[in-house]
Amino acid sequence: MNANGIIKIMERIDKLPYKCILFDGKWGIGKSYAIEEAVKGKDNVCKISLFGLENSQYIYHEILFQLLLKDGLGGSIGTGAKKVLDACASFSDKIAKVKAAVDSVLAERELFLAMTKKFEEYHIIILDDVERISDSVNFQEVLGIVEELKKCNYIKVVLIANSEELNEDNKKLLEKYCEKIIDRDYNITEKADEINWASMGIDASFITNFLRKHSVSNLRTLQKAQNFYDDVKVLCAEVGNEEFQEEIRLICYAIVVEDTDALYYSLENSKNNDAVSKLWLKQEIDLIIVS
Repeated sequence: MNANGIIKIMERIDKLPYKCILFDGKWGIGKSYAIEEAVKGKDNVCKISLFGLENSQYIYHEILFQLLLKDGLGGSIGTGAKKVLDACASFSDKIAKVKAAVDSVLAERELFLAMTKKFEEYHIIILDDVERISDSVNFQEVLGIVEELKKCNYIKVVLIANSEELNEDNKKLLEKYCEKIIDRDYNITEKADEINWASMGIDASFITNFLRKHSVSNLRTLQKAQNFYDDVKVLCAEVGNEEFQEEIRLICYAIVVEDTDALYYSLENSKNNDAVSKLWLKQEIDLIIVS
Protein backbone atom coordinates (compact mmCIF):
# COMPACT_ATOMS: atom_id res chain seq x y z
CA MET A 1 0.00 0.00 0.00
CA ASN A 2 1.10 3.60 -0.43
CA ALA A 3 1.64 6.03 2.43
CA ASN A 4 -1.79 7.66 1.89
CA GLY A 5 -3.26 4.49 3.35
CA ILE A 6 -1.75 5.40 6.72
CA ILE A 7 -3.92 8.52 6.93
CA LYS A 8 -7.07 6.57 6.06
CA ILE A 9 -6.29 3.90 8.66
CA MET A 10 -5.50 6.44 11.36
CA GLU A 11 -8.79 8.26 10.66
CA ARG A 12 -10.74 5.15 11.64
CA ILE A 13 -8.36 3.57 14.13
CA ASP A 14 -10.92 3.93 16.93
CA LYS A 15 -13.25 1.62 15.02
CA LEU A 16 -10.64 -0.97 14.07
CA PRO A 17 -10.45 -4.14 16.20
CA TYR A 18 -6.66 -3.93 16.53
CA LYS A 19 -4.93 -2.76 19.72
CA CYS A 20 -1.48 -2.56 18.11
CA ILE A 21 -0.62 -1.99 14.45
CA LEU A 22 2.70 -1.70 12.63
CA PHE A 23 3.43 0.50 9.63
CA ASP A 24 6.54 -1.03 8.07
CA GLY A 25 8.41 0.44 5.11
CA LYS A 26 11.73 1.75 3.89
CA TRP A 27 13.18 5.07 4.98
CA GLY A 28 11.81 8.18 3.32
CA ILE A 29 8.68 6.54 1.91
CA GLY A 30 6.55 8.97 3.91
CA LYS A 31 5.41 6.95 6.96
CA SER A 32 6.20 9.62 9.55
CA TYR A 33 4.92 12.38 7.26
CA ALA A 34 1.58 10.58 6.83
CA ILE A 35 1.30 10.01 10.57
CA GLU A 36 1.92 13.70 11.25
CA GLU A 37 -0.80 14.64 8.77
CA ALA A 38 -3.21 12.11 10.27
CA VAL A 39 -2.85 13.23 13.91
CA LYS A 40 -2.44 16.97 13.34
CA GLY A 41 -4.47 18.94 15.87
CA LYS A 42 -5.55 15.88 17.87
CA ASP A 43 -4.99 16.03 21.62
CA ASN A 44 -5.44 12.32 22.30
CA VAL A 45 -2.18 11.34 20.60
CA CYS A 46 1.27 10.76 22.05
CA LYS A 47 4.11 10.41 19.53
CA ILE A 48 7.51 9.18 20.72
CA SER A 49 10.67 8.64 18.69
CA LEU A 50 12.69 5.69 19.96
CA PHE A 51 15.78 7.25 18.40
CA GLY A 52 18.00 8.40 21.26
CA LEU A 53 15.88 6.67 23.90
CA GLU A 54 18.11 6.07 26.93
CA ASN A 55 15.85 3.74 28.89
CA SER A 56 12.76 1.75 27.94
CA GLN A 57 10.88 3.11 30.98
CA TYR A 58 11.24 6.61 29.55
CA ILE A 59 8.34 5.65 27.30
CA TYR A 60 6.02 5.97 30.29
CA HIS A 61 7.63 9.28 31.21
CA GLU A 62 6.97 10.70 27.74
CA ILE A 63 3.42 9.35 27.59
CA LEU A 64 2.63 11.05 30.88
CA PHE A 65 4.12 14.32 29.71
CA GLN A 66 2.34 14.34 26.35
CA LEU A 67 -1.06 12.98 27.38
CA LEU A 68 -1.45 14.21 30.95
CA LEU A 69 0.77 17.26 31.35
CA LYS A 70 0.64 18.86 27.93
CA ASP A 71 -1.71 21.72 28.77
CA GLY A 72 0.93 24.31 27.97
CA LEU A 73 2.88 23.53 31.12
CA GLY A 74 6.22 22.57 29.60
CA GLY A 75 9.10 21.13 31.61
CA SER A 76 9.51 17.49 32.51
CA ILE A 77 8.36 15.01 35.12
CA GLY A 78 11.52 14.98 37.15
CA THR A 79 10.27 15.88 40.64
CA GLY A 80 7.97 12.94 41.28
CA ALA A 81 4.55 12.23 39.87
CA LYS A 82 2.61 13.22 43.02
CA LYS A 83 4.27 16.65 43.26
CA VAL A 84 3.57 17.31 39.59
CA LEU A 85 -0.08 16.42 40.05
CA ASP A 86 -0.34 18.69 43.10
CA ALA A 87 1.23 21.58 41.20
CA CYS A 88 -0.72 21.13 38.00
CA ALA A 89 -4.19 20.03 39.10
CA SER A 90 -5.43 23.60 39.27
CA PHE A 91 -4.37 24.22 35.67
CA SER A 92 -5.80 21.10 34.02
CA ASP A 93 -9.24 19.57 34.39
CA LYS A 94 -7.86 16.27 33.15
CA ILE A 95 -5.20 16.20 35.88
CA ALA A 96 -7.68 17.26 38.56
CA LYS A 97 -10.01 14.37 37.70
CA VAL A 98 -7.21 11.84 37.90
CA LYS A 99 -5.43 13.27 40.95
CA ALA A 100 -7.75 11.88 43.59
CA ALA A 101 -7.30 8.35 42.31
CA VAL A 102 -3.51 8.44 42.15
CA ASP A 103 -2.36 10.55 45.09
CA SER A 104 -0.44 7.60 46.52
CA VAL A 105 1.24 6.68 43.25
CA LEU A 106 4.84 7.79 42.73
CA ALA A 107 6.18 5.70 39.86
CA GLU A 108 5.45 7.03 36.38
CA ARG A 109 4.48 3.60 35.10
CA GLU A 110 1.96 3.04 37.89
CA LEU A 111 0.69 6.59 37.53
CA PHE A 112 0.00 6.10 33.84
CA LEU A 113 -1.69 2.72 34.35
CA ALA A 114 -3.92 4.28 36.99
CA MET A 115 -4.67 7.21 34.71
CA THR A 116 -5.91 4.95 31.91
CA LYS A 117 -8.61 3.57 34.19
CA LYS A 118 -10.27 6.99 33.95
CA PHE A 119 -10.14 7.19 30.15
CA GLU A 120 -13.47 7.35 28.36
CA GLU A 121 -12.11 7.76 24.83
CA TYR A 122 -9.26 6.22 22.88
CA HIS A 123 -5.73 7.55 23.27
CA ILE A 124 -3.18 6.70 20.60
CA ILE A 125 0.46 6.04 21.48
CA ILE A 126 2.78 6.17 18.46
CA LEU A 127 6.29 4.74 18.72
CA ASP A 128 8.33 5.93 15.72
CA ASP A 129 11.88 5.08 14.57
CA VAL A 130 11.71 1.57 16.02
CA GLU A 131 14.69 0.48 13.94
CA ARG A 132 16.83 3.36 15.30
CA ILE A 133 16.56 2.28 18.92
CA SER A 134 19.91 2.35 20.73
CA ASP A 135 21.81 -0.89 21.26
CA SER A 136 21.96 0.02 24.94
CA VAL A 137 18.16 -0.19 25.27
CA ASN A 138 16.63 -3.61 25.83
CA PHE A 139 14.34 -4.07 22.85
CA GLN A 140 12.57 -6.97 24.53
CA GLU A 141 11.61 -4.62 27.38
CA VAL A 142 10.19 -2.17 24.82
CA LEU A 143 8.07 -4.93 23.30
CA GLY A 144 6.96 -5.87 26.82
CA ILE A 145 5.84 -2.27 27.39
CA VAL A 146 3.87 -2.37 24.13
CA GLU A 147 2.17 -5.54 25.31
CA GLU A 148 1.34 -3.88 28.63
CA LEU A 149 -0.03 -0.78 26.90
CA LYS A 150 -2.33 -2.96 24.82
CA LYS A 151 -3.99 -4.18 28.00
CA CYS A 152 -4.80 -0.65 29.16
CA ASN A 153 -8.25 0.83 28.95
CA TYR A 154 -8.88 2.87 25.75
CA ILE A 155 -5.25 2.68 24.54
CA LYS A 156 -4.07 1.80 21.05
CA VAL A 157 -0.45 1.53 19.98
CA VAL A 158 1.01 2.34 16.56
CA LEU A 159 4.56 1.24 15.68
CA ILE A 160 6.45 2.81 12.79
CA ALA A 161 9.52 0.98 11.55
CA ASN A 162 11.80 -0.03 8.75
CA SER A 163 12.17 -3.64 9.88
CA GLU A 164 14.91 -4.30 7.32
CA GLU A 165 17.14 -1.85 9.19
CA LEU A 166 16.74 -3.47 12.61
CA ASN A 167 19.92 -5.02 13.93
CA GLU A 168 19.91 -8.81 13.74
CA ASP A 169 19.12 -9.40 17.42
CA ASN A 170 16.19 -6.98 17.43
CA LYS A 171 14.94 -8.36 14.13
CA LYS A 172 14.81 -11.83 15.65
CA LEU A 173 12.98 -10.50 18.72
CA LEU A 174 10.41 -8.74 16.55
CA GLU A 175 9.85 -11.90 14.53
CA LYS A 176 9.54 -13.94 17.72
CA TYR A 177 6.97 -11.70 19.42
CA CYS A 178 5.29 -10.21 16.34
CA GLU A 179 2.29 -12.54 16.33
CA LYS A 180 1.69 -11.98 20.05
CA ILE A 181 2.10 -8.21 20.14
CA ILE A 182 1.22 -6.83 16.68
CA ASP A 183 -2.38 -7.35 15.62
CA ARG A 184 -1.97 -6.02 12.07
CA ASP A 185 1.11 -5.28 9.95
CA TYR A 186 0.76 -2.79 7.09
CA ASN A 187 3.58 -2.86 4.54
CA ILE A 188 4.17 0.59 3.01
CA THR A 189 5.76 0.20 -0.42
CA GLU A 190 4.94 3.48 -2.20
CA LYS A 191 5.00 7.14 -1.24
CA ALA A 192 1.71 8.97 -0.84
CA ASP A 193 -0.21 9.98 -3.96
CA GLU A 194 -1.33 13.17 -2.26
CA ILE A 195 1.29 15.20 -0.40
CA ASN A 196 0.98 18.69 1.02
CA TRP A 197 4.15 19.97 -0.64
CA ALA A 198 3.62 23.46 0.75
CA SER A 199 4.07 22.11 4.28
CA MET A 200 7.54 20.95 3.19
CA GLY A 201 8.34 24.30 1.55
CA ILE A 202 8.32 22.74 -1.93
CA ASP A 203 6.55 24.30 -4.92
CA ALA A 204 3.81 21.86 -5.94
CA SER A 205 3.87 22.55 -9.68
CA PHE A 206 7.65 22.22 -9.84
CA ILE A 207 7.85 18.95 -7.90
CA THR A 208 4.91 17.41 -9.76
CA ASN A 209 6.69 17.99 -13.06
CA PHE A 210 10.02 16.84 -11.61
CA LEU A 211 8.58 13.54 -10.33
CA ARG A 212 7.01 12.78 -13.70
CA LYS A 213 10.53 12.52 -15.11
CA HIS A 214 12.49 11.22 -12.11
CA SER A 215 11.16 8.41 -9.93
CA VAL A 216 12.28 9.64 -6.52
CA SER A 217 10.39 7.84 -3.75
CA ASN A 218 12.26 9.20 -0.74
CA LEU A 219 10.60 12.29 0.74
CA ARG A 220 13.69 13.03 2.83
CA THR A 221 15.73 13.26 -0.35
CA LEU A 222 13.32 15.80 -1.81
CA GLN A 223 13.36 17.79 1.42
CA LYS A 224 17.18 17.85 1.37
CA ALA A 225 17.10 19.00 -2.26
CA GLN A 226 14.72 21.83 -1.41
CA ASN A 227 16.87 22.87 1.57
CA PHE A 228 19.93 22.93 -0.69
CA TYR A 229 18.10 25.08 -3.22
CA ASP A 230 16.91 27.44 -0.48
CA ASP A 231 20.54 27.93 0.60
CA VAL A 232 21.79 28.52 -2.95
CA LYS A 233 18.87 30.80 -3.78
CA VAL A 234 20.05 33.27 -1.14
CA LEU A 235 23.32 33.64 -3.01
CA CYS A 236 21.46 34.28 -6.26
CA ALA A 237 18.90 36.68 -4.81
CA GLU A 238 20.14 39.61 -6.90
CA VAL A 239 19.60 37.71 -10.15
CA GLY A 240 16.06 38.51 -11.21
CA ASN A 241 15.94 36.14 -14.16
CA GLU A 242 13.26 33.50 -13.42
CA GLU A 243 14.59 31.10 -16.06
CA PHE A 244 18.01 31.21 -14.41
CA GLN A 245 16.46 30.58 -10.98
CA GLU A 246 14.59 27.59 -12.39
CA GLU A 247 17.79 26.13 -13.82
CA ILE A 248 19.50 26.60 -10.46
CA ARG A 249 16.66 24.72 -8.74
CA LEU A 250 16.93 21.84 -11.21
CA ILE A 251 20.69 21.67 -10.69
CA CYS A 252 20.27 21.63 -6.90
CA TYR A 253 17.69 18.86 -7.08
CA ALA A 254 19.80 16.87 -9.56
CA ILE A 255 22.86 17.04 -7.32
CA VAL A 256 21.05 15.96 -4.15
CA VAL A 257 18.90 13.29 -5.79
CA GLU A 258 21.82 11.68 -7.56
CA ASP A 259 24.11 11.94 -4.55
CA THR A 260 21.50 10.39 -2.25
CA ASP A 261 19.56 7.92 -4.40
CA ALA A 262 21.98 7.28 -7.29
CA LEU A 263 19.20 6.89 -9.84
CA TYR A 264 21.40 7.28 -12.89
CA TYR A 265 25.07 6.80 -12.03
CA SER A 266 25.97 3.28 -10.87
CA LEU A 267 29.18 1.94 -9.36
CA GLU A 268 29.38 -0.53 -12.23
CA ASN A 269 29.37 2.31 -14.74
CA SER A 270 31.88 4.30 -12.70
CA LYS A 271 34.49 1.57 -13.27
CA ASN A 272 34.30 2.04 -17.05
CA ASN A 273 37.14 4.28 -18.13
CA ASP A 274 36.76 4.13 -21.90
CA ALA A 275 35.89 7.32 -23.72
CA VAL A 276 32.49 6.09 -24.91
CA SER A 277 31.34 5.22 -21.36
CA LYS A 278 32.53 8.55 -20.02
CA LEU A 279 30.67 10.40 -22.77
CA TRP A 280 27.51 8.39 -22.08
CA LEU A 281 27.69 9.16 -18.36
CA LYS A 282 28.23 12.87 -19.03
CA GLN A 283 25.18 12.97 -21.30
CA GLU A 284 23.12 11.16 -18.66
CA ILE A 285 24.05 13.65 -15.93
CA ASP A 286 23.39 16.56 -18.29
CA LEU A 287 19.96 15.05 -18.97
CA ILE A 288 19.15 15.11 -15.24
CA ILE A 289 20.00 18.80 -15.05
CA VAL A 290 18.19 20.02 -18.14
CA SER A 291 15.12 17.87 -17.51
